[in-house]
Amino acid sequence: VKIPAEILWRGMVAGTLSTIFQKNIDVVETKCIALENDYCEFYFNIREQFNSEMKKKYSNQVDFTK
Repeated sequence: VKIPAEILWRGMVAGTLSTIFQKNIDVVETKCIALENDYCEFYFNIREQFNSEMKKKYSNQVDFTK
């Protein structure tokens, strides 16, 4: 299964933003050069604001059950 490659970057950004805003922030990679996209693209939001469609689509990147 191919998954986006920027796991370390996503984790560092999520942790930094969560600390700054005192909210549980998650970051998902929506496009990835490693998956043959032209560029990498990231989406971040407060965990509770991810809609059910996004949670299903990006569950391989973020454990939304926590």
